[in-house]
This record gives sequence, C-alpha cells and structure tokens, in this order.
Amino acid sequence: MYKYFAIVLIAVLLLIRIYFLNGSFKVNYYYPRKIYNYNESVDVGNNKYADCKTHEGWNFQIMSSEIYELNDFCREYKIDDSDILDDKKILEVNIRLTNTSNKINSIGINFFQVLGVDWYQTLDFELTHRINELFYENCHEENMGISLYPNDSYDIKLIYDLNEWSFSKKKYKNIDKEKMYFEITIMPENKLIYFR
Repeated sequence: MYKYFAIVLIAVLLLIRIYFLNGSFKVNYYYPRKIYNYNESVDVGNNKYADCKTHEGWNFQIMSSEIYELNDFCREYKIDDSDILDDKKILEVNIRLTNTSNKINSIGINFFQVLGVDWYQTLDFELTHRINELFYENCHEENMGISLYPNDSYDIKLIYDLNEWSFSKKKYKNIDKEKMYFEITIMPENKLIYFR
C-alpha cells in the first residue's frame, strides 16, 4: 500500500518539477514543422496523419474560426443542450476541403486536432455531427469522413471542446487570445495552420 503511494507521490513531484522548470507541459514536435497562415491553402502531399495513412490529393484551407460559450453555440445552431453535461467553451473551425486528385477521394476527419503551446483538443464528434448536414443521423465517429469528386470542394465545421479543466484558470479566462494551430499532418513533415 505504502509502496504505491510512494510511487504516485514521486510521479506527482516529478510532474510538478517539470512544470515549474519548463513553465508548462509544452507540446513537443518530433518531425520538422511547417506552419502556414490563416486562410492559406495547404496541400497534404505525401505526408501522414495520426491514422498513419497518406492522404494525398487533399488541400486544406481554414476559412474562419469562432469561440462560443456553450449556451450561445447551442442557441446559434438550435441544439438542445439539456443532455450536454459540461459547461465549456466551444471552438468552431470552418475548413474548406478540396480534392486535388483526378479521382474520387475520401478522407476521415476523426484525427484532426487543434494545438496550443502546451495543450491540444480532439474533435467533438457529437457536436460536429449535429451541425453538419453532411453527416446523417446514424453516423458514428468511426464513419466521420468525406468523399469528393476530383477538383470538388466542401466547407465543413469542425467543433472542439475547450473544457476549463484542460487549461489553467488564467489561460481559460483569456482563451480568445491563445495561439491556436490546426494540425494537418504529423510526418515526415508536421504541417500546421496558425489560425488564432
């Protein structure tokens, strides 16, 4: 019993030490990073994403982004929020996906995440599903993707939870001033779009 307590205590002390030495739990990047600007058109190329697949023939462009209070977001999209338990802020990222290949092409959206200097957020499948007409009623998170004809584009709204417990109190209070990046690929080149 004391052995487990001692291990947990050492781990907690080590994390506190790392936090105070580094100033945060900074997100590290293992591959060369290429950062694109807001509204810049970014080609995936032969890079891979978190699903370890190459998604050649796709182009990403962030059209806009908005941070909402949960109640305002639900009012905007006429969503019944009685089944949403967390009080949180919502990040909406509007992306234009373009199929640049010469064939019908598909891509899953499950793995796209938003990064900060010392945090990241994954997609809120439920809210993304609720506000995009593309996804049908019985769509599950493993099916969330899009297929397009050659040279066709589609604008999609991706939703991310900004839960208070994911940030320090000071950061959460000023979340609208936080630097944010949309991660497109991770290897061999880590492509990100700086959008806030």
